[in-house]
Amino acid sequence: MKGGPNSFNEKQTGLGLRPDNRRCLTVILLLSSFIVFLTFARAQTGAPPEYELKVAWLKSLLEEVEWPSHGLPSRTDAFTIGVLGKNNFGDSITVLGEKTVKGRRIVIKYVEEPSECHECQVVFVSASEKERLPQILETLKRTPVLTVGEIPGFAEKGGIVNLIVRGNGIRTEINHLAAQRSGFTFSSRLLQNIKVKLVGS
Repeated sequence: MKGGPNSFNEKQTGLGLRPDNRRCLTVILLLSSFIVFLTFARAQTGAPPEYELKVAWLKSLLEEVEWPSHGLPSRTDAFTIGVLGKNNFGDSITVLGEKTVKGRRIVIKYVEEPSECHECQVVFVSASEKERLPQILETLKRTPVLTVGEIPGFAEKGGIVNLIVRGNGIRTEINHLAAQRSGFTFSSRLLQNIKVKLVGS
């Protein structure tokens, strides 16, 4: 893994760990938090494992994305996650309502039309919306709404993040051009330590 602006230098850290070991420890801690959150979600909701995994991954993703300043609500307002189309999450996604992101409480909003999504910070586009995906992505293009999908080809068609289940894990696809157009940036930690496929549109 090549170093970058946030890479560790050659000196040992304050914990007495070599740089490579410190990086491994960071990944282990991230994965541990992910597993704990996933276990909690399963215990609380009994949702299908695929959607428990997507909820946990979505929570991790939110912590690694920076919104454009005009895309965030005020500190006193909620951070809104919209679910567009069929709600395959069941009650599992309500676990996010017990969390915060960017110092704001999270609320879940179930929407049926793309025009209802402009007040959301994140919109999860359900697989049920495959046929009208072009309309949805055109409506939300260049807006400060992070579009997250679960549809093959979602990122290639202009969605920002696509979550595809592969075996027991999630493959994350990011359309970096669509993200740039809407003013989003992703942390180097996400791009360096998690397997991400970058696509363009």
